Amino acid sequence: MAEWSKAAASKAVVPHKSGTVGSNPTLSFLRVFLKALGEGVLMNRRFLRAGVLLLWCACAHAYIDTYIAFPFQERISWRTPDKMSLVRGSVFFMTADEARNCDGVPIELPELGGEFDLVRLNTAMQTVGITNPLFLSEWSTLELPYRTEGKQRVTGFDFIVEYALSKHVSLGAACSLMHMHGRCNYCVTSKAQQQVGICSGGRLYPGREFDLERARLNANSLLGICAGEWNETGLSDTELYIRAGSINEYSWKFKQVDLSGQLGIILPTGIKKNIYSPASVAAGGNGHLGFYVRFDGELELTDDTFLGLWLNLTKRLPKTQLQRMPINCEQLAFGVLVDRAWVNPGCTIGISPYVLVDDIQDGFGMYGAYMIAYHFEDQWRYNGTYSPRLCRLGEASKWINEYFTLGLNYDSTKTPRIREYGPRVFFEWTLPTDIFAARRVAKNHRITLGVEFHF
Repeated sequence: MAEWSKAAASKAVVPHKSGTVGSNPTLSFLRVFLKALGEGVLMNRRFLRAGVLLLWCACAHAYIDTYIAFPFQERISWRTPDKMSLVRGSVFFMTADEARNCDGVPIELPELGGEFDLVRLNTAMQTVGITNPLFLSEWSTLELPYRTEGKQRVTGFDFIVEYALSKHVSLGAACSLMHMHGRCNYCVTSKAQQQVGICSGGRLYPGREFDLERARLNANSLLGICAGEWNETGLSDTELYIRAGSINEYSWKFKQVDLSGQLGIILPTGIKKNIYSPASVAAGGNGHLGFYVRFDGELELTDDTFLGLWLNLTKRLPKTQLQRMPINCEQLAFGVLVDRAWVNPGCTIGISPYVLVDDIQDGFGMYGAYMIAYHFEDQWRYNGTYSPRLCRLGEASKWINEYFTLGLNYDSTKTPRIREYGPRVFFEWTLPTDIFAARRVAKNHRITLGVEFHF
């Protein structure tokens, strides 16, 4: 019985309607893309050099669209007509120990998947034929909620390169290497202590709490769930994109107007969620291939003062893979049914206005941005023997996230000593906010220190 979840996974049957999902969307995209390249773009030698460069860096900015867990990588920068290419590298650190529920109220991180109650979990286990011999029958009519606490820590290196083929077309790639750490603690609440009689008549009965913990840990073993701590090192999803646009000087009564659009593919190279560890999260789309379109507009109001806005639409393609699903009201991370299910992620829309003052004094500048993103509900489909509550998974997949980013930068080309080329060093602090309606997301803070070079 201890291996029930893994055994069920090995015998899982792919849902009947997911046959078309198995087709390879990457090949279709590549055919169209390569056809466009063959119609003339490949004739440009500069394009060939850029292609080699992209292949080198693509497997090396992380397009993290798991906004439920992480802030969006803003990458606030600027371009000039004579410097439209850039290389950028940065180290970052992210941490979170709280989240917001569907009403925007602060909660503990694990509670994004609902409250943990040992009686609810045992009832769900019995529904799928799993018996916990250490769960006492006298507890069945009680409520045994636990207090859950969790933390997320991420340390990594973010890399991006963008190469201008001409004044109007650029190619780019980005990825991150990161170490992720998660932890979940489960403590018996005072309500559960009273229900079981751990504290009764002013006296303490530790043996009853010991029995309760034994039953909880045995339930974890039966479900194949490992300890509440999780560590993983790997890549984020990889982003490859093409940007088309123009930079016009002294247009519309502005010193410079930069308008561009991006079309990109998101390769699922990132760390996936471990369904056997409640503390794990995915570094990207959890194995789903994705595409996105983005529009950027930036105005240089006066010398080195920029006002910008970007709008991003992302769509991940559906996929059938091993999932953990709830049968009743158990916490989502402890869903008792492990089987293959079809998931069609909802679209994600993000918008961010920002302001950048690049040269306040001797190359030092500052900038700020506000980002809000909305993720539509994921669609789930399962055609197995049981009837999991997929509506809970769909409802939990909807979220709204908001962040402020504040930054300081030093541009070595704007110092009294004149340089045509030089590095730009920057420091960023990204913090969560709730101006409008942040819902069902982790309150994650991020600190970034990096350098970029324009050429």
